[in-house]
Amino acid sequence: HSWSVVHRDVKGANLLLCERERRFKLIDLGAACDTASGTNYDPRIQVFDKEFGPPEADLYKATNGQEGGFVVGAGGKFDVYCAGLLVLQMCFAPLRGPNGVKRFKAAIVNYDYDLAAWRESVEGTKGYEEGVEILDKNGGADASLTPTQKPP
Repeated sequence: HSWSVVHRDVKGANLLLCERERRFKLIDLGAACDTASGTNYDPRIQVFDKEFGPPEADLYKATNGQEGGFVVGAGGKFDVYCAGLLVLQMCFAPLRGPNGVKRFKAAIVNYDYDLAAWRESVEGTKGYEEGVEILDKNGGADASLTPTQKPP
C-alpha cells in the first residue's frame, strides 16, 4: 500500500506460504489498481471475492452497483479488512469451513462491528479456545484489532 497499489482480491487462494522465507506472499495481481494514478481502476467494475469483501463490497453487490464497492480514497483499508478475515480463519477453526466467513460477517454485524464483543461471545465456545489463545500470545497483541471501525 505504500506504493498506492491495492490488491482488491485478498483471500486464502491468493496467498502462498514461502517456507524458506517464513512469510506469506500475495499473488494474482490482476485485480490490483494504482490508487494514485487510477491505473486499472474503473468504478463500474468491482473486482473482489464477495466472501472476503468488506461491508462496502457487500453493499455494492446488494444494490447492484448503485452503492458501496471499492473507493479509491479508502486506499488499502479494503485489503486490510480482507486480510483480517484471513487471520481470523487461521486462528479460529470454525471459520475455516465453506460458510465460516459468512457466519462471522453476519455475527460481527450483530455486534455492531465490535470485535471485542464478538470475541467475548466466543470465549469458552468449543472450537474457539485455540484461536483466543493464539491472539492472546505476545501480551495480547490482538488488542490492536479492537474495536474495529464501523463501515461507512
